[in-house]
Amino acid sequence: MIKTPNLKWIGTCTYAVLLVFSVLFCVERVGFMDLSFHLFSIIKDGEFAIQNNRFVAFFTQLFPLLSSKAGLSLSVVMKLYSASFIILNFTCFIILAFVLKSWRYGVIMVLLNVLMVTHTFFWAQSELQQGLPILILYFGLIEYYLKIEERDIKYYVLQGVIQVLLLVLVFAHPVIFIPAVFLYVFYMYRDTINRKYYGMNMGVFIALLGIKTIFFSTAYDTQAGGSALNLLTFFPNYFTHQSNYNFVRYVINDYYFLIIGAMAIGLFYMKYKRWFELLLSAGFFIAYLLLVNMSYPGGEHQFYLENLYLPLTIFVAFPLVYDLMPKLKMSYAAYALILVVTIRLADIYYTHNFYEERVDYLYGLIDEVKAGDNAKVLLKEREADKEALMMTWAVPYEVWVLSTYRDQESASIILTPNVDEKSYIQQYSTKFSVTWGDFEYNSLPEPYFVFKDYSNYVIRQ
Repeated sequence: MIKTPNLKWIGTCTYAVLLVFSVLFCVERVGFMDLSFHLFSIIKDGEFAIQNNRFVAFFTQLFPLLSSKAGLSLSVVMKLYSASFIILNFTCFIILAFVLKSWRYGVIMVLLNVLMVTHTFFWAQSELQQGLPILILYFGLIEYYLKIEERDIKYYVLQGVIQVLLLVLVFAHPVIFIPAVFLYVFYMYRDTINRKYYGMNMGVFIALLGIKTIFFSTAYDTQAGGSALNLLTFFPNYFTHQSNYNFVRYVINDYYFLIIGAMAIGLFYMKYKRWFELLLSAGFFIAYLLLVNMSYPGGEHQFYLENLYLPLTIFVAFPLVYDLMPKLKMSYAAYALILVVTIRLADIYYTHNFYEERVDYLYGLIDEVKAGDNAKVLLKEREADKEALMMTWAVPYEVWVLSTYRDQESASIILTPNVDEKSYIQQYSTKFSVTWGDFEYNSLPEPYFVFKDYSNYVIRQ
């Protein structure tokens, strides 16, 4: 068994490196799609940019909101926003490993952040990513709560915190209920004394999820959930789709430790004839993997699918830490964890090259536009390298944050498949146009929006 001092050293060092990476690569992270849009919205409106009732983003959005209201430079705001996602996970780790003194939950938190995370380190804002550490904290607090013997103020406060976290999780992301149900069943099976408590909480979770779905569902969640029906559409031909072949490639290149861990657990359960636990872990793993792959049968960008794959870590990490690791010598388990962490951190560092090239491409686009008569241009999508950009909807927000960060001047580039639909912006000389909206210069706060070009938008085809 790993002793607490070893865990503290391994976990703290892991998060220290991730925190350094988050600051070092803040341009690649904040200048990539959703984060640039969220930062734009937070600074523009001076308030949280919570989307689809996913309140789990409150913690991370607090950093850019407060720092921008304090008038800190855009560079500092970007670094704080980028670091906030690591700080969220590190905070959960500290509570679990240091305060609650649970070596198991500390290791699980570390595995959550390194076992699969590659491209999602740079696409960090997903509420599923933010919800998973809260899910682990939720169950860690339950385990601690159930060991409290005296029903004092701490007992009731902790119960209140647990229920608040449950509500946050219900609204965090549509698929987070799947790893949640897995963990409820996982504990109900092994903790027979408290089986009723876990069962009641699972019932409350499902009831709240039903209420949320009926009364607070958004069009985005409904559309995303509809793709799950592909499980019926493609039945029983699940294994001939491109998404499955892509996943095999991802495993070879990035998720190798995930599969090694899953295989080790499977062999362990078979050796000791623990058939229910084998069925639970393997069943959830395979079923969830099929759900994701059948939702995107033709494949999708890895950064997006990796985000959806992350709950697979839960199905591997909990059995690994609770059942397999205690069978190992302390030194073997500790060195194995250090090896996994070291290799995966190196992989994350190496992956930054891909996103650095993407930033360089955008800077080249900005420089090309600025070499002309103005810095406000409407371009057809075909004029840009879509392979480098991957998606183009966020380009106006990315160009804003990157140009203001580097040049202290806000450029505006809009990519669209149909320039005629956006051609009306040619009349604007004192408006900043983005994918969703047009804003007067004087309505956007300095020093985060620095406008020096008062000419009209031009169309380049």
